[in-house]
Amino acid sequence: MKLKLCGVRTPEMAKASHDLKIDFVGFNFVDQSRRRIYEDEFESIANLTSGVRVGVFQNASLQAIENILAMCELDILQLHGNEPPQLLQHFASRYEIWKAFSLSDNFSLAQLKKYSTASAFLFDGPMPGKGEKTSQNILGKVVQQAQKMKKPFGIAGGITPENIVSFKKNFPHAFFLDTASGVEKNGVFSREKLEKLVQESLINSSQ
Repeated sequence: MKLKLCGVRTPEMAKASHDLKIDFVGFNFVDQSRRRIYEDEFESIANLTSGVRVGVFQNASLQAIENILAMCELDILQLHGNEPPQLLQHFASRYEIWKAFSLSDNFSLAQLKKYSTASAFLFDGPMPGKGEKTSQNILGKVVQQAQKMKKPFGIAGGITPENIVSFKKNFPHAFFLDTASGVEKNGVFSREKLEKLVQESLINSSQ
């Protein structure tokens, strides 16, 4: 099972992701996010990492995404809003596309089928980036549906060093686990917490 560190935006975070061999590094291009990285900062930060580069977007226009891609070398696009399926299709020939879903108790499984062209799904909490856990009931349902669709999936939302072992046990078929606020202390990235999360994730790991 792989790990993704989202919101990489400083040399410290980039170096930590490299040193700890984080599989996926997420660069947030969502304007309203406090974890936003800007295009003129991207190259110097990204060059310190060694993981697969994931660009995170939310309800950005096709042209806005294209403008960022012209300046930033990314491997995967993660779409985290209400993007039309056609937007996924536009980029699918050039990039792997992950479609993220914010899960609430009234989430409709039909949403997954709507985005069946995505390379993988990411299941996040009701308020992405806030570290809120998803209800186990709805998470179990969407995971089951993803497996029926034979779609790789990742899980985010409240994953911390203290509970990552539990997440791995409860969702052994997850492709990756995604953390951001789970390795922060008072809203600031903590290398110590990331190191602990990596250590915990390796305990009794068979993946």
